[in-house]
Amino acid sequence: MRITAALISLALMTGPAAAQSGEWQYDATMFLWLPTTKVGVDTPRGTVSDELSVSDALDALDFAFMGTFEARRDKLSFITDLVYTDLTADQNTPFGGLFTQAAVANHLTFLTALGAYRVHEDSKFAVDVGGGLRAYWTDVTVTLTGGLLPTERHSTSDSWVDPIVAVRARARLSDKWFTTLYLDGGGFGVGSEQTYQAAALLGYEASERW
Repeated sequence: MRITAALISLALMTGPAAAQSGEWQYDATMFLWLPTTKVGVDTPRGTVSDELSVSDALDALDFAFMGTFEARRDKLSFITDLVYTDLTADQNTPFGGLFTQAAVANHLTFLTALGAYRVHEDSKFAVDVGGGLRAYWTDVTVTLTGGLLPTERHSTSDSWVDPIVAVRARARLSDKWFTTLYLDGGGFGVGSEQTYQAAALLGYEASERW
């Protein structure tokens, strides 16, 4: 099984809560993650592979949940990020008249958990560095609709955990507007050879709470 994905769009809503020094602050973000996905499943008949573009992924989307939660106190932060996608795509079977159609169902979940420490902060600029883990769960099922042969269903699943390091920078552009840059990377051959995530966000503070 092979899965690759690209982060296309991020940041629909964010809600930081104002707090005084020493108190916990919380931030919740819902975002849109539009993947380009490549999967391949080995079956007794051969390999069934599928590649979804961004538009294909929207057509194939059955369900998705994507969100980030952060708890911060003074210079220390704890961040969790969850992505779940459920995609089902139909395609022509690669086995001629043996089957009439192939349906590929792809369930992907990954959860990132990390701790970060603020190494710099002033009225205009802040930088956090940290590290943690990213865990993956994947489940791909191929259904071959019967033709000359009866319908067959083949599944494969996998899970693994990657260590990651991360850096985040936030710059205030004005009294209301700010921008955030986030980058993490890891894997190091422990779970996967390489994993990384990059995001650039533009934010607006509507009030002290939002």
